Amino acid sequence: MIIKNKWNGQVIFDGDKADLRGADLRGANLRGADLREVDLREANLREVDLYGVDLRGADLHGADLRGVDLYEVDLRGANLRKADLRGADLRGADLYGAGLVIQGLLWYVQITKNHMWIGCESHDITEWEKFTDAEIEAMDEDALGFWLENKDMLLKACEKFKE
Repeated sequence: MIIKNKWNGQVIFDGDKADLRGADLRGANLRGADLREVDLREANLREVDLYGVDLRGADLHGADLRGVDLYEVDLRGANLRKADLRGADLRGADLYGAGLVIQGLLWYVQITKNHMWIGCESHDITEWEKFTDAEIEAMDEDALGFWLENKDMLLKACEKFKE
């Protein structure tokens, strides 16, 4: 398998199978790369330029994507289980069919079509958007702090799953 930058043709990986499991790619420029079905389990992708990357079907199980800009990244069908997406910008990312599980926060978060679970709370995305601070605070003693810290990121992620 050869992985090339789709804009300038630069070879990023040339081998039989792209196995980047556990790789420390921190700070790498993968802009525009075709990384379909690549094994990136447990990889460190912090500060990686992923603009326009094709990650369809990629295995990102447990990958560190904290603070990564995922604008124009194709994540359709990607495995994002246990991926750390704290602070990641998911605007413009194509998550169709990916479903999304976020771990590493205070509570487990799962987002599917029109629905989000946070810990034991399960509600339609439109309900999460409308909850007042008082309603969130009534869910758990730590809920409001969690919500205020993660609300923007979670609701941006939810945009991809609303119909």
